[in-house]
Amino acid sequence: MRNQLIYGDNLKALRALAPESVDLIYLDPPYNSKRDYNCTFGSVAQSKAFTDTWTWGVDDERHLRELQNLAPSTCALLDALGRVLPKRGLYPYLVAMSVRLVEMHRVLKDTGSIYLHVDPTASHYLKLVMDQIFGGGNFRNEVIWHYNTGGVSKSTYAKKHDVILYYVKTSKAEFELPREAFRTDATDHFNLVDKDGRAYRIRVSNNKEYRYYKDEGRGVHDVWDIDSVNASGHERLGYPTQKPLALLERIIKASSNEGDVVLDPYMGSGTTIEAAAALGRKWVGIDVTHHAVATTVNRLKDCGLEITKEQIIGVPEDLASARKLKEDNTRQFDAWCVLQCDASPADVDDRIVGIRSFPSIAGGKEHKRRALYAATIGDPPTMTDIKNTLALMKSKGCEVGKLFCFEMPEDPQVLLAITNLPAYTDDMRRIPKLELITVRDLLAGCSAPNMTSEYRERRMRDLSRQMELV
Repeated sequence: MRNQLIYGDNLKALRALAPESVDLIYLDPPYNSKRDYNCTFGSVAQSKAFTDTWTWGVDDERHLRELQNLAPSTCALLDALGRVLPKRGLYPYLVAMSVRLVEMHRVLKDTGSIYLHVDPTASHYLKLVMDQIFGGGNFRNEVIWHYNTGGVSKSTYAKKHDVILYYVKTSKAEFELPREAFRTDATDHFNLVDKDGRAYRIRVSNNKEYRYYKDEGRGVHDVWDIDSVNASGHERLGYPTQKPLALLERIIKASSNEGDVVLDPYMGSGTTIEAAAALGRKWVGIDVTHHAVATTVNRLKDCGLEITKEQIIGVPEDLASARKLKEDNTRQFDAWCVLQCDASPADVDDRIVGIRSFPSIAGGKEHKRRALYAATIGDPPTMTDIKNTLALMKSKGCEVGKLFCFEMPEDPQVLLAITNLPAYTDDMRRIPKLELITVRDLLAGCSAPNMTSEYRERRMRDLSRQMELV
């Protein structure tokens, strides 16, 4: 299996994977928290990444019927829970998770493992589901991830842990116990030294002596004290519910080998993918938002890994698929457009626009200015689109705008209105106030007009020559 990032519903993507093709699955799905989670992009923009609120729908009825054939015991469990749980919130969440976990069991190798990361609000229900799908005898640990970030409550104990349910598919599963340094208060017990100068201690069990070396550390327990991603830390990407690299590195090292395939069907910010790539594993990431795919691509690029178009599945590759994306999900079409231009998504009512800073030279000094990127509501653009875009530019403090469309305006008055807008000027250039960018241009890679000033380019060339002379 090749490395790939897949945009779309993970149920459809999972069903497209071959049986027994994955060595390790880590998933950090929504928790039924009844909250909206936002992506933040520095101080530039913010956009809703996903809504963690569940309601009963047609898909849930269909999934229950599918589970009757795919996993009868799981379906029976859900039927029983459906008699006591309302058809909102937790119950549709469990149905949606169950049909996906059945597919994860199918794609997992006999030597494979799965780590399901949840919080205590749903972990006990999901354990019942996991016992049915993977078998209670294949449950290995309820790992407690403990962290110390955030505030405290005056009405309850501070909530400072998540639950990770660790299951294997069979007893053949790969596992190497992680080890960590002994606590300071335990090192005094290593009062013996071998001929190589290594400190150790002896323990007797069943009349047998066992030698434990201090430098080997101790086996990790099922409570993990790993710092979460600090709000201002170097790992922070602005993605909600982002997990620390150290957590994923521990899981991947323990339950996979180099060259194995690691799958994350709720990819989010791409922590699993980065950790897998760094540790020499193959990887497959799936997510239903373009935020996640773009964030992960940029994250891998920052690590020195180039991602080819062939490795990104499900994003528009031609005009027909771009039009279909807009018909199926306007917000995700908006997100795809603005992310092609390296712009930061921001919410505007039920749509997404992009904001991107660019350098401008005025008075001999460099200043940061803003450009707005937005897709038209209809197509081709009308005077209403032009007026709405100009109003958005004003409200977002943007000097210039880029408007995406499938077709150029047919009305000459629209083109004239755009042409007559006063251009943005600085010491070195004139930039059109508003430019039209066709989706055809986006697909061809002409996505982000260069707004780096000639002054800045010349300065960078001069700096490069100076470095060559050093």
